[in-house]
Amino acid sequence: MEIRNVPVDRSSAHGDLIITAYDDKSINPVTYPNYKYILDLYRPAIDAPPHYQATFGGTDSYVPSMDDEFPIPWDSYTGTGFSYTAELVTSAVSGNFTVQFKINPYETLMSGVTMLAVLFQNGEVIGVKKFFAGVGCTINRTIAITAADEFYATVIVLNAGPDPDLPATDNLGSAYMKFDGMATPPELLLRLKSFPNPDNSCGLFNIGMIARNYVGNRFDKSANGIVAKQFGNNEFFCYLQAFMGEEYGDTEYLNLVEDQPRKYYNHYNGRLLSGYTILDGYADKFATNAPASRWVRLDSNLFVPYFAKSGIAITLSITATLLDSSTSTVTYGYTPTADNLVMFNLSPDAINFQALGLTINETVKKYTVTIGDQEIVFNLYCEPKYTPYTLHWLNKLGGYDSFDFVKKSVKTLTSIEKKSFTKLQYVMDASGFISNYSDSGKVLNEGVSVYNTQWKEKLKLNSDNISEAEYAWLAELVTSPQIFIEQEDVFVPVIITQSDYDFKNAVNDRVFNLTIDVEYGDTQNAQYR
Repeated sequence: MEIRNVPVDRSSAHGDLIITAYDDKSINPVTYPNYKYILDLYRPAIDAPPHYQATFGGTDSYVPSMDDEFPIPWDSYTGTGFSYTAELVTSAVSGNFTVQFKINPYETLMSGVTMLAVLFQNGEVIGVKKFFAGVGCTINRTIAITAADEFYATVIVLNAGPDPDLPATDNLGSAYMKFDGMATPPELLLRLKSFPNPDNSCGLFNIGMIARNYVGNRFDKSANGIVAKQFGNNEFFCYLQAFMGEEYGDTEYLNLVEDQPRKYYNHYNGRLLSGYTILDGYADKFATNAPASRWVRLDSNLFVPYFAKSGIAITLSITATLLDSSTSTVTYGYTPTADNLVMFNLSPDAINFQALGLTINETVKKYTVTIGDQEIVFNLYCEPKYTPYTLHWLNKLGGYDSFDFVKKSVKTLTSIEKKSFTKLQYVMDASGFISNYSDSGKVLNEGVSVYNTQWKEKLKLNSDNISEAEYAWLAELVTSPQIFIEQEDVFVPVIITQSDYDFKNAVNDRVFNLTIDVEYGDTQNAQYR
């Protein structure tokens, strides 16, 4: 039996991910009607730190350079004169553990006898504590375990003479602990079964819909500088691993064949006419289909994603062209993690925040950002006449793009819903007088009371005149599953309510802009009565 990965959108978590089970025994489902292939799909914990398992006792109990009079091959012991326990306590810091050794001397020991508790790590003393019979002690030692470690806890009775630091005359025994680093086990996501195809004895499994459930896309501007965020495992991509088995005669034979962990990215290919994935064309490049020349405002965020496939160091060259045509250039270096997606903030505010020696303000006409052979030109808007709105959205490559709508916008309240009840307007006061007025005689009583009002909020946004390339790129905005509108440096989720998008071109349409309707995701409420 073997596992074959059919290259259908193989790198995209949002396409068809076909896994084929093949058995060279040529299983015929007619002859073997109860035979099925079993696919166990796991999520391997590749980026997770290892966990550690403690083994106590055994034949490895050890007392360095002392007579082993009372070997104690367990994590705890109760015997003549004393008892103790050895524990592993996980601390709040990942990878750090506290080895704890507790001793409780019995009162049967002669009062005044001096004892030593000694804790060894791999033959080296890491903790010593002196105590007296009938008092007891605890040794705590916090360490970071990075490999298989062995610990020995030993109790030594010293001479009861005037000098408590004389060499040991008796050893009461030792406890042994060993910690082995183990990889975090993979998480079983689901089990699928498939009958063999009669023509080729293969079983087909499409895991595309499953893969997309395990790739998160959490928008987050975690820093104010040029690098706003870096997305990695479970954010920009996920690992999945397939194990294949078979079922025959109602008996399952699991995990007969193991596939290697495979990586699936949070992008979609669209209609592929050739090749297997579009993401290869963006390796170590800007992960956007935005035009190379764009407009930007001084006071808005502008995100440009970058697919750091190789993880090599990046140098951003930033050149500002002033109104007098003079130029100034600075550089910024950053080393990303391989296969991660870096969300650059290339807005004037972010570049100025980085304090590189270049300030982008009203004296700058445009600035250029270059990485390798890629260049993006940002032209600065004049002060807009209308209130501008900036949208940020998840693009088809798995990154976040930004665009300013700077022309006239219209705010509308929609889906206004009121819930009310009818009541009698007449009210009797304490004296028995009936009236449909309030106490002052100036306000009529309500005949209908509204106790709940809800509504949605919409904005009609208009862009400036844009090019064909920009119009084609902004189709990703209209189809995006995740969109945010920026208001006072807060990112508010919205949806676009348009259900159609007509592509424009200069030959047919000459000059054009983009108009969209966005609806806030929350429902507003008035006072409850």
